[in-house]
Amino acid sequence: MDPCFQLHLLHVLKCAIDLGIPYALHPHGHPMTLPELAAALSVPPSKAAFLSRLMAVLAQTGFVSQRKSAAKNDQEQLGLTYILTPVSQAIWKGEPGGLSPMVSFILDPIIQGPLHCLGE
Repeated sequence: MDPCFQLHLLHVLKCAIDLGIPYALHPHGHPMTLPELAAALSVPPSKAAFLSRLMAVLAQTGFVSQRKSAAKNDQEQLGLTYILTPVSQAIWKGEPGGLSPMVSFILDPIIQGPLHCLGE
């Protein structure tokens, strides 16, 4: 994996942890659509497009599973649904050995600040 993408992935994971995505998906028990997830996370509709991009990266890396949903009736459109994968248990705070505290620590501004001065 490209080192630049690895750093990007850490930021995506931190954002997912800070938003509470794994904690919103876990108790739900079945795949959630993007509007359901946005409502559970209290994300304003104006920022739903950003949540969609974040979920696409999480799905691409295997932290969530992205599936097409079936329409329940003629008025409902097909959409994407998201559900946790076994890999996503790695970022679950309640799991022993979860990565959530480590990701938050590594990307903490107090830890990152001195690294920006290394080239001086």
